[in-house]
Amino acid sequence: MITRLLEDMELDTHIQIATFHPNYQFEQSLKEDVENWTNKAPYPIIHLLQVDDVARSIESYPGDTNDIWKKNIAKMKDIGKAKLNEIMDMIEKKSRDKSSTGETGGIK
Repeated sequence: MITRLLEDMELDTHIQIATFHPNYQFEQSLKEDVENWTNKAPYPIIHLLQVDDVARSIESYPGDTNDIWKKNIAKMKDIGKAKLNEIMDMIEKKSRDKSSTGETGGIK
């Protein structure tokens, strides 16, 4: 939907989208697979990246950018599902606590 909107607005060559979600699941993965954690977040997030910035980052990266996703998955495996779930639970609890006191959690 967002990709189509960017295409309709002829912005798809200028903006790249990265999505994150609490229930993120890659197409070929199982729900419980640790690789899904590379795109999980406590809340749905749509991250808009400027294509030129991404290109500059790729050019300046000191290694093979095609291996980044492999390193990310390895890091998630090192951390482990139990710890990742613990971190997510802690974030959700803090969010609920702030919500119950009226705090927004935003930048002050």
